[in-house]
Amino acid sequence: LLLIFYLFPAALVVKQSKKSLQWARNNHPAYIVLLSIKLPTMAASNTEQIARLQRNDPTLKELVVRRPGPAVMSVQEYVHELASALRANAVLEKLLFDVGEIDSAGAVMLAEALEVNTTLVELDLGRNSIGTAGALALAGALRVNRTLQKLKLSANAIELVGIVALADALKANTTLTTLHFMSGALGCEEMTALAAMLKVNTGLIKLCLVGNTVDDAGANALADALVVNRTLTSLKLISKHIGTEGGVALFHALKTNTTLSELRLENSDTISSTGTMVLAEVLAGPTALTRLGLSSSDFDIVGIEEIAGALAHNTSLTDLDLSSSELGAAEAAALATALQANTTLLDLDLSDNKIDNTGAAMLADALKTNTTLSALDLLDNPITTEGAAAFVEALRENMALTRLDLGTLFGEADDISEEIRAALTTLLKDPARAAA
Repeated sequence: LLLIFYLFPAALVVKQSKKSLQWARNNHPAYIVLLSIKLPTMAASNTEQIARLQRNDPTLKELVVRRPGPAVMSVQEYVHELASALRANAVLEKLLFDVGEIDSAGAVMLAEALEVNTTLVELDLGRNSIGTAGALALAGALRVNRTLQKLKLSANAIELVGIVALADALKANTTLTTLHFMSGALGCEEMTALAAMLKVNTGLIKLCLVGNTVDDAGANALADALVVNRTLTSLKLISKHIGTEGGVALFHALKTNTTLSELRLENSDTISSTGTMVLAEVLAGPTALTRLGLSSSDFDIVGIEEIAGALAHNTSLTDLDLSSSELGAAEAAALATALQANTTLLDLDLSDNKIDNTGAAMLADALKTNTTLSALDLLDNPITTEGAAAFVEALRENMALTRLDLGTLFGEADDISEEIRAALTTLLKDPARAAA
């Protein structure tokens, strides 16, 4: 049923909550692949993959490496053969490892291949064990390689020396546009090195630091870099250790930064009254931000009112994520008032909060005057048939909303009647709505 809903963008979608997704990612990664509608194709045998690389098969532009069969060759043997083939290959563009057993020796071999390869644009070594030695080798490759654009190094036990080497290499590299570090330990010294790189780097566009131990000192260093950096457009910083000081520094940096269009600052304690005040100042003034993620933040009503007040006048933000933040009816009322005046927001995520029927009714009423919001996520909120019925009434007047998420994690019972669900689905799938 979920798959069918996803095939129709103007359908009433009942999807999984973010907390449930996180649990599933940690416990059932294959399950997430299915939910994301990224059904993996059957990989060819390992020897056939190598042979296709060696003969420059023009159809082999992307290779996902999964665990090789023990009867064929070991992971280490496979990586050695692959790296050798990669040196002369002039076709492969994306190389993604999904084996979890690439060690430092394997990373060194791949790095040596990157020094001469001129076609690979994306390399994903996430969730392996390349260690510091592997990072040092990749740093050396980045000094000479001029084609690689995306590098993902999540969960690889890279220590300070490796991080510093990678950061130093990127000071001169102008082709890498995306860098991911996820679930690693990035302390103050590592963040200082990355910040120093951002002050001079002119190629990096997206930086993702998720599940790390970035603290106030690291956030401060990053904020200093954002003041002078003019190329980074997306920063995802998800850490439990950033407090008010670090958050305020990052928000202040946005007052002068003119290029960052996406900021995801989640799962942190940055959203104090001081933090929301500075953020509201950013949103109320001229800003490059179009996407803002503040999921899993501990807002109070005053903070939401400040953000909502700024949102009423903001003319740049198109996506706002306030999911999993304990928001209730009072916060929903403040946001509803903002929606009545805002003319640019397209996607609002309020999933996994405590918004009840009263809050839902106020949001629905705001949709009667709002003509731009196209997606509203209220999944995993205590909204029953009464609250959902308010959206039926609103959607008879509103022709802008094409996606509304209500209910609970699929497979669990909720309190929205089938009659109201059917009415919402019919309204959302109206061809006239899509045309509008």
